[in-house]
Amino acid sequence: MDKLILGFITGILFAAVVRLLVINIREKRGLHEAKFRPKRLSSKARYVLRKVVFDFSIKKFNRDFVVNIKIKESIVMQLIHRAHFPELNIEESDIAFGIAIYIPLKPLSMAQRQKLERLLNEEVGKFVTVEQPFAYFLVDIRIAARFGGYLLARILKEIFRSEDADFELADEGSLPYR
Repeated sequence: MDKLILGFITGILFAAVVRLLVINIREKRGLHEAKFRPKRLSSKARYVLRKVVFDFSIKKFNRDFVVNIKIKESIVMQLIHRAHFPELNIEESDIAFGIAIYIPLKPLSMAQRQKLERLLNEEVGKFVTVEQPFAYFLVDIRIAARFGGYLLARILKEIFRSEDADFELADEGSLPYR
């Protein structure tokens, strides 16, 4: 009889400890989920990148494209086929489909440039800076739609201080050297 009572008490204590652990884990998970839940802008950017990858890499094999990213009717960035930039094409196989984020530096202040450079060093690590004939940053994201959407949203929020942007397909054609 003593073993039965001892087993019953041990079972109740074990169930209580497990319940507390489960509640604690759920609370922590809820905090993390809220922090990293996809926001409207990053979801929109991710959708655009996925559509570009599907339309221009799979559906219409390796076609050319230019997607303008606008804030209040002014173009702040562009998504362009990576084959347009000799800096990204070291070997012949490098002209395969991929997306490059082109960020002109002329409209940015010096503080915005430095902040953008820090952000790109933190997130990407490797990006291209071109000064002649005009200055721009170039980030090769290839076909990484999820990371690309996150990066675009972060640049738009932190550098351009915008919670919304318009994505517009500006040009579509064939690559002349493919």
